[in-house]
Amino acid sequence: ASTIDLKGKMVFPGLVETHLHLDTAYTAEDNNFGFKCSYEEQAASLERRFQDLSEDAITEDIYSRGERLLNNCVKQGTTAVRAQLNFSGNWGENSLTAYEMLKKRFAGILDMQNTVPYWPENSDQWHKAAKKGRIDSVGGYPGLRKGGPESWHKAIDELIGLAVEYGIPLDLHFNEPAENPLSYARYLADYILSKKDFTLYNKVTCSHFTATEAPGISNDVVIDIISRFAKANINVVALTSNDMVTVGTPDRRGTTSVQKFLDAGANVCLASGNIRDTIHPFGNCDLLSEALTAAQIHKLGTRRELRRLLELITFNAAKALNIENYGVLPGCTADLTVLDADTPEDALISQAKRLLVLKKGEKVAGELELKGATNHD
Repeated sequence: ASTIDLKGKMVFPGLVETHLHLDTAYTAEDNNFGFKCSYEEQAASLERRFQDLSEDAITEDIYSRGERLLNNCVKQGTTAVRAQLNFSGNWGENSLTAYEMLKKRFAGILDMQNTVPYWPENSDQWHKAAKKGRIDSVGGYPGLRKGGPESWHKAIDELIGLAVEYGIPLDLHFNEPAENPLSYARYLADYILSKKDFTLYNKVTCSHFTATEAPGISNDVVIDIISRFAKANINVVALTSNDMVTVGTPDRRGTTSVQKFLDAGANVCLASGNIRDTIHPFGNCDLLSEALTAAQIHKLGTRRELRRLLELITFNAAKALNIENYGVLPGCTADLTVLDADTPEDALISQAKRLLVLKKGEKVAGELELKGATNHD
């Protein structure tokens, strides 16, 4: 082993990105719908983008934008990513192929997982990929199913069944429907709590869960739902900067209730989500920036609160992705980020420069040279 004198600078475990849309990144110029672009409109814009391209050109386009995205993640201190992939019938295979090329390209630099959404109309294509072990976690959008609560609940049953069948985690987009926004949240939590032999315990994640701050819902109902999520050990991924744009309206910010979930004991993470695409035209792949935005929006500014927020992009996120040997203690994998700061809260508030990023002890980014290492083999 080697010892490196970092002269008192802060050392964090590598940052962990739990929710990053890889195949739509850097497509903001395709937005012809105005600032508020729906998922249906995004899908239409992607179809237009790819309609005149060959199969190879589509894959190359996704790969090129994905490479830019992941390079930026590494520079910002991220050492693990769960990539969200679209999986349309027309170009889902291209997206998955580009992801696999990128995973090979970033081997030894960035640990990568994928989430591939299941759509009934693309069932055969999805199962074919899953049977080949190409899907790391089952994705889904229950609230986008037509037909109201009965359809949403049926979708959850179906998605849980797929995760159990293939023995992989479940990662849901919890975008809220216009009516009964908490209906399927309660259904999911109660489903898990009712199963004594539930095999996905600690392996269910929900992102974009903003309905707990929707207008007209009583605080008692919100606290009840959040308590159920915590008891069911459902991971909650908050995308504060993303959802303020995509969900926010004049009467609400459109964010996840971070403090309430934390107070209930839930495993909460912060993530980037959509990066400069037709839905969200902002983002720099910087989890430290996401943490600062969350601190400001949720008014979490004490020393204890700021340090707790940093856990949402490190330890909590690693737990959600089932990363083993994570941390800075002896025996942990040497995935580390060195920041130009004296304290954790200073690193967050000042948005400290990433001086050095290590992956398994090897430098992958940063200007700091590994000089003065002392071997202790």
